[in-house]
Amino acid sequence: MSTLLAVLLCGGCTWGQEWHSSRGEDRLELGDYFGLCVLIIGLQNLFCVVAAVTILPLAGAHLSVLGVFTFVVHGTVTSAALHDAEPGLHLRQFRQVATADVLGSVGGLGVTYWLTTGSTAAPAGFLGALAFGAALQAVLTFLMLEDRPRPRVATSAWRRTIRQGVSGTGIGVAQAATYRFDRYLVGLFATPTAAGLYSVAATGAELIRLVPSALGQIALRRTAQAGRVSENHTRTRAIAVGLTAAACLVSIVFAPWALRTALGARYEPAADALRLLLVAEVFTASFLIDSAVLAGKGRLRVASSISIIGFAVITLLDFAAIPRFGIAGAAVASIVAYAVMAGMAWWALNTPGAVQPPPGAGAGGSPDD
Repeated sequence: MSTLLAVLLCGGCTWGQEWHSSRGEDRLELGDYFGLCVLIIGLQNLFCVVAAVTILPLAGAHLSVLGVFTFVVHGTVTSAALHDAEPGLHLRQFRQVATADVLGSVGGLGVTYWLTTGSTAAPAGFLGALAFGAALQAVLTFLMLEDRPRPRVATSAWRRTIRQGVSGTGIGVAQAATYRFDRYLVGLFATPTAAGLYSVAATGAELIRLVPSALGQIALRRTAQAGRVSENHTRTRAIAVGLTAAACLVSIVFAPWALRTALGARYEPAADALRLLLVAEVFTASFLIDSAVLAGKGRLRVASSISIIGFAVITLLDFAAIPRFGIAGAAVASIVAYAVMAGMAWWALNTPGAVQPPPGAGAGGSPDD
């Protein structure tokens, strides 16, 4: 829940500013950007507190004072990690950002493994482990930036960035709600054990997403800077989908062994759902590349609309499939929804006139004006 709030709050502004910065238009200075980050993180804390005392109890999660504090901290550092990565990516510090991401993930995984060796680890402890990983990533990403100015108040620049990013909020919905909301529905319609197994399967499948996500970031910037779709776009998509398919094929074969070795035999029942979700990742790879190029063309609203449609499709299918088929039904729903998103993004990008730059975009206009 805290991760979902973080992505929804900062995703749209990040995408909107990313498009304009890549084109050299209306660039937000780093000090102003970090000032906006502080404001958004403050809102994140407020929403996390409200969610912890109102929404989570409805799902049977009654947090202690320490649990609420950990929940808020997790949301704070997750937002900070998401925001810190954007300046580094724009400055082409891809290696540094990726290194910080990997080290943060390893740190969180290490603490999680340490907790699993005990017999009385509380849920707040595992949330704290995730928070530690996100905090480590945020700090390392910030320290690796070439320029680290102090946060500044710049209300006019903030308004422009927020206005530009509204159309990109749907992309944040895709990254958070479409890819994660099914876990909450599994928890609602199935047992806590099923929710845990599905979360493990979904997280394992998401690891395959790193390559297309990275290629999508590069494709977005190249498209925004050139003002047109690169001639190599088809090749880039083919590489992303091909590498994802190859990795998924290997993972499908070794899924039971990997779960048994990494987490123990009690998680092996997640193998079937993991295999289905790995199939869904092939469609996700195509969508990530095409939606990034759509955003690079200034068509944030188009990419957002596709993301929202995908969220609606997967949610409707989850309501129908999870009560009857459990986590396997949720995984099949993901395959269908991700295929719909991939097909719509491909159609939008390849239909003549569907992704032409909006009038005035080349002269500093905002996306989808």
